Amino acid sequence: NMPLELALLPMIESSYNPMANSPAAAAGLWQFIPSTGRSFNLHQSATYDARRDVVASSKAAMDYLTRLHDQFNNDWLLALAAYNAGEGTVGRAIEANRRRGLPVDYWNLNLPKETQDYVPRLLALSMVVRNPNAYGVKLTPVANTPYFDVVELNHAVDLTQLAATAGVDEGQLLRLNSAFLRKKTFDGPGRLLIPKTQNRVLTTSIARITGESPVTASIPLVTPSAIVKRAAERLPAPSPVAERPVRVAERPPLPKPVQSAQLAENLPSPKTAQPLPVAQQPTAPEALQPAPAAESAPAVEIAQSAPVVEPDPLTNRIQLPRIRDDRSSPRKRDDDEYRSGPRELPTGPRVVVFASDPRQ
Repeated sequence: NMPLELALLPMIESSYNPMANSPAAAAGLWQFIPSTGRSFNLHQSATYDARRDVVASSKAAMDYLTRLHDQFNNDWLLALAAYNAGEGTVGRAIEANRRRGLPVDYWNLNLPKETQDYVPRLLALSMVVRNPNAYGVKLTPVANTPYFDVVELNHAVDLTQLAATAGVDEGQLLRLNSAFLRKKTFDGPGRLLIPKTQNRVLTTSIARITGESPVTASIPLVTPSAIVKRAAERLPAPSPVAERPVRVAERPPLPKPVQSAQLAENLPSPKTAQPLPVAQQPTAPEALQPAPAAESAPAVEIAQSAPVVEPDPLTNRIQLPRIRDDRSSPRKRDDDEYRSGPRELPTGPRVVVFASDPRQ
């Protein structure tokens, strides 16, 4: 019950590289930071990092996106923004717009620059994949069949040794199993991903190395016909999508989005800038506009309610409280203060001073 465009999200996050790491300590296909990974049972140690586990991290990403979707009133664009910037960052942006009487949809929120570009990048990518010829892009067809098998193990296996014994590409084997940081599985119950086309030679080599015959299990495949059927069942009747026959290509580049609420439907209408008259001066930016006076109190009372800040008698300078910039690392963070409830902000006019020296 999720938009199929989400299958393209690892392209934005990691270029489909399970070994990818970011300066913010995010890792894997879905770029989980350590704390968020632990919240979704992605174990991390010196020898194993489940954030780089293709299967485990994908399940965790779907669970996380589903939770964000429910948290932000079933709005996928806000869920994606929260996946990138953190749910607290998006929640505070929504509250700020509500206080100012502004719309609270994704396109009207004041978000970090990276997050402002995040959702449009995914939407643009989905449009290119849906119609590559229109954009002069040639995509290599990907067969809609299982690519790898899961091998259940009870003994440690050195992946470099396994690749050499089986005569297969070590890089491909390591990419599928990049969660093993030392290129070696560990003793006890575990699993190994192997290319389906090389199942026989790899399982034979595993048996030769460990002395046991591994058990193979395939990841269940959701077929295009099942996707179409599920999506059609959710559409309100009568529906043109549910009524017309659906043809599935033999080797589609990617299943086309067929859900009733596609992400692309949330694209805003293009806005046309109106030219200013020659004699008219442009207005100040919104951030510099004077704050509107409250209807329930005269302006004098508002001025009197402002806190009085006395300068330091020695330096004759005003010391303002330090302000934390949430945009310093617009990644998925722990937002305990947001989950515990909205913060109370001081009332009355306020002054914010930005120092040119970053150390200040």
